[in-house]
Amino acid sequence: MIKEWPVIEQPREKLLEQGAARLSDAELLAIFLGRGVQGQSAVDVGRKMLNQFTNLRGVLDANLKQCCEVKGVGKVAYCLFQAAQELSRRYMQQTLNRHTVFANPTVTRDYLSMQLRRSYCCS
Repeated sequence: MIKEWPVIEQPREKLLEQGAARLSDAELLAIFLGRGVQGQSAVDVGRKMLNQFTNLRGVLDANLKQCCEVKGVGKVAYCLFQAAQELSRRYMQQTLNRHTVFANPTVTRDYLSMQLRRSYCCS
């Protein structure tokens, strides 16, 4: 279905042309989903996930069972979401390791947010 859209509106092409920051949350999810289901594009499935789980944080916090309850989302997509989340966490950790954490308020906030999220997710 997405292949029928104008090229500039297709999530992957939009990312390549305009950068990832220009994509909506549903479009970002669609890239990880790879494809939709009959009658729904991957972007539609991404929107459905955002509606079901409230927002992007809810999607990434959802467990395997919850994710698989959404038509078009399976174990592979769940694994991709979890891997992306872990890559982001490690990126942030490495970024913070290069700076003195408490040297500026923004870095301090990011560090504390990451630590609190880790303790919330892993407890």
